[in-house]
Amino acid sequence: MHKLFLPRLGQTMEEGLLVAWLVEPGQSFEAGDDLYEVETEKVTASVQASLPGRMLRILVEPNSTVPVGALIAVAADPADPDTVAEAAVDDLIAGRASAPATGEPGLAGSPSAPVDAPQTSLPRTGPVRAMPRTRALARRLKVDLSDVPGTGPDGLVTERDVESHAPASVAAQPSASPVPAPSPVPAPPPVPAPSPAAAPPRSTSVPARPGAPRIRQRMPLAPIARRMASVVTRSWTEIPQFSQGVQVDATALRRRRDGLRERTGLPIGFNDLILDALVRSVGEVPEANASFEGDDVVMWGDVNVSIAVDTPSGLQVPVLRSAQEYTISGRARRLRELVQRARAGDLGLADVNDGTITLSNLGMYGVDHGTPLVTLPQACIVFAGAVRDVVTAVDGAIAVRPSLTVTSAFDHRVLDGATAARFTGVLRRNLESETDP
Repeated sequence: MHKLFLPRLGQTMEEGLLVAWLVEPGQSFEAGDDLYEVETEKVTASVQASLPGRMLRILVEPNSTVPVGALIAVAADPADPDTVAEAAVDDLIAGRASAPATGEPGLAGSPSAPVDAPQTSLPRTGPVRAMPRTRALARRLKVDLSDVPGTGPDGLVTERDVESHAPASVAAQPSASPVPAPSPVPAPPPVPAPSPAAAPPRSTSVPARPGAPRIRQRMPLAPIARRMASVVTRSWTEIPQFSQGVQVDATALRRRRDGLRERTGLPIGFNDLILDALVRSVGEVPEANASFEGDDVVMWGDVNVSIAVDTPSGLQVPVLRSAQEYTISGRARRLRELVQRARAGDLGLADVNDGTITLSNLGMYGVDHGTPLVTLPQACIVFAGAVRDVVTAVDGAIAVRPSLTVTSAFDHRVLDGATAARFTGVLRRNLESETDP
């Protein structure tokens, strides 16, 4: 027998919504078969089996949200007897029987231990291995990571390890500074709870109390939106970020767009040229294409650009991988394909994971300025506004020129102000360039 755990399907994934099981208890499956569907903050995807087997017991019901690494099912191996005693399954779940330890932790259908699951401590032979959140917890609890044995995969120190080594007096402290309590307000008199049949709908215009504003509509967040809210909250609270903006003369940008349309026959837009300038600018200032991990800055060799796309189901962020390897026209074709698939709800995990830098262009909606938010685990996002004709001074004379505002936000742990300014300046130069690369 072997256990099935919920894998980590993205760098920021902490939990997933198990949407539906695609196999039933007693049903056999082969390696590569779809076992279940899980919804992350980015996409809904099918998870495949890494080993053949037969489903014995499902532990998580559909429409349940579970953390990464949670035990969700038990399956029989091909060599197991046709009938497996329920007591044997109970023993495996309770840890009284060992499961095969093959495969990599966290992979779909892997029978090995999940990410952050307790394992035998491994002796440390090199630097401390810990995720950024674990290091942050260690700093808050005043725990020296070098003294903590790692029980995770390959000696990874987990949050559980840190908590178990924290002094009791420190661990008992709240995780954030206490907030003064508001002045007490007299509670309204108790009202008997209505019967279920008489309960008002969630969307109601009845005030909650006399004088309170009427509720027009109450809309619970969908699972993707709820987890997206969690990601951006972490990004805002964990990343010390700052922004820099420039006004770009778009005269050359408009001329290049028109020329490329004529030469290629493609509907090249400003977004394609802004993307091209971003990719070229990363080539000159690679610090913008990086991530902060633990105590290290990781500079990526591929420019995987996350592109914010408005879709009927909400914001999607497909990733244009290895954007530095495309021509402008090739990149434009690939981007349009991703946008079409995003709006059709046809993105897979490979289409949304591993972004290294983000481009957000709201100019098509008439937005002129914006302050973008750097999202984990990236260190830079570029925001572009609308191209508009403005009155400006050119060579001492008044002229009308097309212009747009470009604002970039940066992770201050990765880029200081001067390095960010170099990237911002290079980006403006590439946007105002008269020639194509």
